[in-house]
Amino acid sequence: MATIKTSKATRSNTRFTNGPDLIVGTERNDTLNGGDGNDTMKGAGGNDRVIGDKGDDKMYGDAGNDTLVWNNGDGSDYMYGGAGIDTVEINDAAAAGDDFVLKAQGNVAVFDRINLGKFTVKSKQSEIFQINASGGDDRLTVNSLAGTDVRLINFFGGAGNDTLEAAASTVNIFASGGAGNDILKSGLGKDTLSGGEGDDSLVGGKELDVMLGGGGNDRLVWNNGDGSDIMNGGSGTADVIEVTDAANAGDSFVINAALNQFANNVTFDRVNLVPFRLTIDDAEQFDVKASGGDDKLEVNSLAGTDFTLVKFAGGEGNDTLDAADTAVAVVALGEAGNDLMIGGAAADNLDGGAGQDTLIGGGGQDTLTGGVDSDTFVYNGNVFANGTPVLNVATGIKTLNTPDILGDFNIAQDKFGLDASDLGIGQINFVKGKSSDIAGPANVIVLTDGFANAAAAANEIAKNDKITGDVGVFSYFNTTLGISRLVFSKDLSDRGDISVLSNLTNQTNVGNQNQFSVNNFSLV
Repeated sequence: MATIKTSKATRSNTRFTNGPDLIVGTERNDTLNGGDGNDTMKGAGGNDRVIGDKGDDKMYGDAGNDTLVWNNGDGSDYMYGGAGIDTVEINDAAAAGDDFVLKAQGNVAVFDRINLGKFTVKSKQSEIFQINASGGDDRLTVNSLAGTDVRLINFFGGAGNDTLEAAASTVNIFASGGAGNDILKSGLGKDTLSGGEGDDSLVGGKELDVMLGGGGNDRLVWNNGDGSDIMNGGSGTADVIEVTDAANAGDSFVINAALNQFANNVTFDRVNLVPFRLTIDDAEQFDVKASGGDDKLEVNSLAGTDFTLVKFAGGEGNDTLDAADTAVAVVALGEAGNDLMIGGAAADNLDGGAGQDTLIGGGGQDTLTGGVDSDTFVYNGNVFANGTPVLNVATGIKTLNTPDILGDFNIAQDKFGLDASDLGIGQINFVKGKSSDIAGPANVIVLTDGFANAAAAANEIAKNDKITGDVGVFSYFNTTLGISRLVFSKDLSDRGDISVLSNLTNQTNVGNQNQFSVNNFSLV
């Protein structure tokens, strides 16, 4: 074995013999290269960079903040950082796709590559692991490091579709996926996950994590039990914030805009159970998955933010969605249970699923699906809010034709809920029949004959001098579309403005009109 002690003249960027060397640095900042043998290197004082090269080497940082380096092709090494804040640096096989595992073995941190050319690095008294995965589809699994001196892991995925699995990690992690569609899963520490370019999936952990999507359309995930997180979707156009609730517990969530001079932030809060907050910027969609229990999601105004869509799946239980104050589109599935779903000003898609559900579309042309069981479709607010009625010259009636789509209205069990206060209907006076035969003080009329459009049907009602009703609603069969429709009229008897409330796309025969009864209408 050659014993070499560096001097001021030899200490910098010096490579030694291919045999087993003993290399000792100076008190300054040295760079030591071991060569191809099984070398022993000691940094001594200073902030040293110690590179093992080929062979199974022993590296000692000694005093100072040292970096102990393994490069692809090196052997299995032992690294002892010593005093100071020391780093173990791993540089992978370029473009090959490494599979790494980091774990504790007593007070020793053990780093293995379990594919390609296998190796092991064992480290003591080193505080930082820096893993540079330069290319390929790389994978790093971080297990518990309790008992070791490791406090921080830096993982750089580089090009390729990289994976970080750190659910059991007890230390802080900074991970950058780089280019490619990466999956980065946080652990038990305070972690920062940066997706980089590509469509990445970033999953937070138990502590306060920071998730940065970067380029591409990314998915940033909070799971029940995680801590409060900071999320930034990045420069993509369809970044998703995914939230999965506490199974069967009954979560209460609130979404608010939190604009300030620096960012168009949105906050997502759980206000019961174990509260948490997500602070979000540069994301476009929410995907809220409520797996069970009586869950509630309140969506307030998101004006000025980047959000364009909120998805909500209620799971089992009697769930509530209240999106009345937002103009962002909502897609919601109540699933099993008696759900209340209230849409906002946009064109929403609300599906109650199984159970006796109440669906309120709100403004916009909504798609409402009750599902099995008896459901109620409620109309309230300003039914002319979606636009300006257009004059039908032939009838002299102005029509606003922006109906909701009801795809599964079951006449045998479903209802239209009419808001008495908003619509001005004090009580239901129901009549049914051909337009020429109906009579009386009616404000809920079912026409059993067909018409080409709503204005034509309203005109026939107004021409019938037996009708003395004022404000009201009527159902008719549209022969042009081949469906039944529900229409609101400001004045049934005097050609008032009308608003088409809904298209019943599953009621495709004029004979269906005869099946309607007063039981299909209620005041709410």
